[in-house]
Amino acid sequence: MSIIYLMLLAYYCLVIPFVSSQKYKACGDFSSLDPGEKCNESWFTIRNVLHPSQEAVGFASVKRKLEKSFQRRKDAESEMSEEYLPFVLGPRGVPYLVDSHHTVFALETSNYNVNVTLYMIVAKLKDDPWRALASLG
Repeated sequence: MSIIYLMLLAYYCLVIPFVSSQKYKACGDFSSLDPGEKCNESWFTIRNVLHPSQEAVGFASVKRKLEKSFQRRKDAESEMSEEYLPFVLGPRGVPYLVDSHHTVFALETSNYNVNVTLYMIVAKLKDDPWRALASLG
């Protein structure tokens, strides 16, 4: 399962187009979403629900991203309209972000409440992403 999960993760993170001009349904509690579906929500609504799947980010990268794409609200809206935030649905329906950690940290630092589009990669993992990654050795 671990190799399949990593292959799916790589496929959906690298192959999907990063253009989000369509309107998607609200994310809600995520239980109505299927793998491959997208949902849209304001950042201030979703930020306390979405969990990270990595324990640290490089602050230099976050600073560069913040200076380049999040100086003004208009910049933040443009950046987030062009990028999907891929996530997996873990145990108890908890969503875990699996990529774009630097982008999300820069958005949070900017304090702009813009709409974000999330993209579900895998639903209902039996174990949380931390344990799944740890089991790879």
